[in-house]
Amino acid sequence: MTTQSLSDHLAAAYEAPEDDDGRAAFRVNSPDAAEWACRKLAQVQQQIADADSQAATEIRRINDWREHEQRHLAPARDFFESLLIDWHRRLCDAELAEAGSWDKVRHKTRRLPSGEVSARLAPDSWAATDEPAFIAWAKTEWPGLVKTKESANIAQAKTVLRAESTTAIDPLTGELVPGIKVTPGEVHYSVKVEP
Repeated sequence: MTTQSLSDHLAAAYEAPEDDDGRAAFRVNSPDAAEWACRKLAQVQQQIADADSQAATEIRRINDWREHEQRHLAPARDFFESLLIDWHRRLCDAELAEAGSWDKVRHKTRRLPSGEVSARLAPDSWAATDEPAFIAWAKTEWPGLVKTKESANIAQAKTVLRAESTTAIDPLTGELVPGIKVTPGEVHYSVKVEP
C-alpha cells in the first residue's frame, strides 16, 4: 500500500468547479497548493493539446480528401465551363458586331434553368510605370494627383520626449506636448507549466 500526500490526493480527486461560486470558494494559499494548481493546469493544457492534435489529424485527412477530389474533378469542370463560355462568347461577338460597342450588347448574361453564363468588361487598368516622372509632371500640371501622407512617428517620439503620468513633455522646454496620450504600462501575469 502506497502512501499518498494530501496534494497528490487532491490533484487526483479535484475537478475544476463549473460555476463561479465554486471557483470563488477555492484560493491558492500555499506553495503546496500552488504546485497542485500547476499540475492540474498542466493536465488541462495537455488535454487541450491532445484535442488540438486529434483535430489537426482529422482536418488534414479531410483536406487531403478534398484536394484529391478537386484535382480529380477539375478537368471536367474546366471542360464544361469552356463549352459554355465559348457558346456565350460567340453569341456576344455576334451581338457586338451588330451593335458596334460593348455598351450596346444587350445579352451580357444568359440565364438558363440550371444557371447562367455572363460576360463583363473589366475597367481599364492604370499603373505608374515611371512614378518619379509622373509625380514631377503632376506637381506642376495637376497637383491633386499627388498624395502626401504625414503621420506621427511615435517610436521616435518615445526616444526624445519624456512621459509624466498620461502626458508627454518636451524635455528641453518642459512644455506639454499636444496630441499625445501616454498610457502607463501594466504588469501582465502569465503561467507556464512544465508537462
